[in-house]
Amino acid sequence: GPNFQNQPVRDPIAGGIVREAFLPLDENHQFGEVDYSGIEVASNACINRDPNLIAYICDPSKDMHRDVAGECFILEPKQVGKMVRYVGKNGFTFPSFYGSYYEQIAPAIWNAIDEHKLKTEDGIPLKQHLASKKIKSLRDFTEHIQKVEKIFWKVRFKKYDEWKQNFYKLYLKQGYIDIPTGFRCWGPMRRNEVTNYPGQGTAFHFLLWSLIQIHRWLKVNEMETKILGQIHDSIVFSFHKDELRTVLKKVEQVMCRDILKRFPWICVPLKVEAEVAPVGGTWNDKKGIKI
Repeated sequence: GPNFQNQPVRDPIAGGIVREAFLPLDENHQFGEVDYSGIEVASNACINRDPNLIAYICDPSKDMHRDVAGECFILEPKQVGKMVRYVGKNGFTFPSFYGSYYEQIAPAIWNAIDEHKLKTEDGIPLKQHLASKKIKSLRDFTEHIQKVEKIFWKVRFKKYDEWKQNFYKLYLKQGYIDIPTGFRCWGPMRRNEVTNYPGQGTAFHFLLWSLIQIHRWLKVNEMETKILGQIHDSIVFSFHKDELRTVLKKVEQVMCRDILKRFPWICVPLKVEAEVAPVGGTWNDKKGIKI
């Protein structure tokens, strides 16, 4: 029983070596994962009902991570490439959602620019670009990120910010918090724990509910496909090669449509993505596949 969630992934060499040791159940099976795409953003939107957050999720023409990365690095949308977006997403947006603040965020992003050798989409080194905007040092960048943070919470996601403040006050008053799936969390908690548990806990309950329904369906229909486990927002499968399309179709139905009947307060569409390895292939061989 290895712990799936602690296998290396960010180091492609170590990750590849470890993942080559994971095989499907037999030679007629395919190793695969079905991932809830952006589920914690979606669960938070269902709880705080921030109109801008809901709009980002529901409108495919909008891109929250591109827009925020553009503000962090003073770029036009067309100048924001994949890696710049990635650093904005994981360096600013998610840390901000989960309670970090500009003095912690700015140094990490500043270092990430060098680590990933970031450039604008038109080929200008990012620090050179920032220097042209009079941001030449970490101190300058920290002051800039402080302004970005203020816009992020007081303008872009104002209602989310108000929800955080009011929810924490409610916890201080009653000593516990309730989350929409029916669970109550008691006891001493830090501010970030109080405001993060609802979104993160609800997201995991979405995954757990889906996993249970899929497992029941596989058993009732005597399918050869098996659920191997769960990693963060993903369900890990050993798909029988003759059942792959049928099971993926059912999984998408459960995770994206049936769940709306179970939790009718879900106010945004839920999406899944799948990665599957060839027949008999290892975990390291999986590739994206359309459901």
